[in-house]
Amino acid sequence: MGKYKVAFIIPAYNESLTIQKVIKSINKFGKAIVIDDASTDSTGTIAKKSGALVIKNKINMEYDFCIGKGISYAVKNKFDFAITFDADGQHLATDIPKIITTLKDGYDLVLGIRNKVSRVTEKLSIKILDFFFKIKDPYCGLKGYRLSKIKKKNLITYKSTGTEIAFYMINKGCRYKNLKVSTLSRKDNSRFGNKISANYKILKSTILTIQNFVLKRNYENN
Repeated sequence: MGKYKVAFIIPAYNESLTIQKVIKSINKFGKAIVIDDASTDSTGTIAKKSGALVIKNKINMEYDFCIGKGISYAVKNKFDFAITFDADGQHLATDIPKIITTLKDGYDLVLGIRNKVSRVTEKLSIKILDFFFKIKDPYCGLKGYRLSKIKKKNLITYKSTGTEIAFYMINKGCRYKNLKVSTLSRKDNSRFGNKISANYKILKSTILTIQNFVLKRNYENN
């Protein structure tokens, strides 16, 4: 994909069943960087054998911290682009070329749009955040970032369900584009939590996003 150096940021917690296939599918596009979130299975070992660089957390820090840790590593090691990619096999490598092409064409941020959103709270949150930011699916885990646009040292300040860096870039005036991507259903239980806890996390992250990026922005502009 040209001269650009691409990092794939893959948070992973007990994903030994799928991590090898995921890494093998993306290796030809760039470097897989797996943030092993204190897995108790062989996720880290399999990832390393599959060609990924593995950064292991000593304790479970959850999704947002892993994303921030991976992107910080990519920035420090002078990658041009970072693409966040789920470890559970729901994302497809066939979508990668169009994400990289969109970044090469001058966009700073690419946001995937899933073909299906199941959680009620997520659907509501998407409508609210689309109203403020014109983002069609902020909770899609497949996103692309131009790393030269990320100047913030402390990338993660709250549990945003993987959206804080994107909203930060949009507030800074970065060019962004929504792209439709394909997603598969997860075969086992989600690591995000059960129905009640997952909906609570999404609702809370939406409220915090409005506080951090909408109310704060309006206050600063007055």
